[in-house]
Amino acid sequence: GVRVNSGGGGASRVGKSSGAVVGVSKGKARANSRMMSSIREFNWWLGEFWWKFAPDGLAGEPRRPLNVVITGSSRGLGLAMAEAYLSRGDYVFINGRRQDSLESSLKYLRNKFPNKVAGLSGDVGDPDFVRMIGLRAKQFLGHVDVWINNAAVSYPTKRKFADTNPSDLARVVNTNLLGILYGTQTAYLLMRAQPTGGHIFNVEGTGSNGLATPEFVAYGASKAPLKQILMSLVKEFRGSGVCVHNVSPGVALTALQLAGRWTDMDWLRVLNVLAEAPSTIANDLVPRMRRLVCSGRGPGESGKTIRYLTQVSIFWRCLTAGWRINRWFDIWNAGTPVFNTTGLKEEDS
Repeated sequence: GVRVNSGGGGASRVGKSSGAVVGVSKGKARANSRMMSSIREFNWWLGEFWWKFAPDGLAGEPRRPLNVVITGSSRGLGLAMAEAYLSRGDYVFINGRRQDSLESSLKYLRNKFPNKVAGLSGDVGDPDFVRMIGLRAKQFLGHVDVWINNAAVSYPTKRKFADTNPSDLARVVNTNLLGILYGTQTAYLLMRAQPTGGHIFNVEGTGSNGLATPEFVAYGASKAPLKQILMSLVKEFRGSGVCVHNVSPGVALTALQLAGRWTDMDWLRVLNVLAEAPSTIANDLVPRMRRLVCSGRGPGESGKTIRYLTQVSIFWRCLTAGWRINRWFDIWNAGTPVFNTTGLKEEDS
């Protein structure tokens, strides 16, 4: 009887001991997982820091030319990004809503980069047209490494939501939100069939951070879902060889940022402090986007957000705002622009 009781007690003690060991093991596994996640995140930011300050050619960019599609790239930030890719030896397929604007941009780019760029004009709010972009881009490029959904529109003037024409609401949402969904779907289907996979970048805008966008409600509403879309697609695309990311360009001095705001002195003050020329932003973002492509298509390489303006840089700009008072607009002279505004009073594309 004693032996039986002893055996039972022994079994109980072994069971408790095993449970403790298992519990400790699970705890260690969770700690190790958190540590590895922190190490990966640290390595990512270390890489970003390295790119920022490394000499040219040492930042880990791709060794071969990339094939790139950029929607909304006949002017503004999109055109600047196209030029930044081309200047690094890549091939680019551009898009703009208006044929005349697209032809002008193609002429400009082809003069500088012969035989490296093509394009197609049309509305990315039309899913059939977006599929046509994919088809034409594949014909010109052979395969697509990078697809950037940059096309966006806004109202021509500031407007209370109650006074906004429903056709303007539909136009903004169709281009800015559905255009991104159509573009991402087309790019994914194209890249999934490629042995090399690919990277999709969706461009954020005002409202992506969840802040209010009064008098531009539809624009903000069209950009606010991008973070949720990113998180969802990272899970859906896992294992496909296709990565998806967001790009936050900050405040680019384009027609889109100035639409209906040329006399809004408060906004012009903000632009003096935070805005940069599209070329400045593009030449910061494009090498970092290329570096992402170079880093591979593993599970940990999807779902990144590349930012031009960080909280630290915004704080610094606000701290030094006194030196930026009339950088772009002369606030003491009714907001008169002190730079070349050619093309900025037209709708961005």
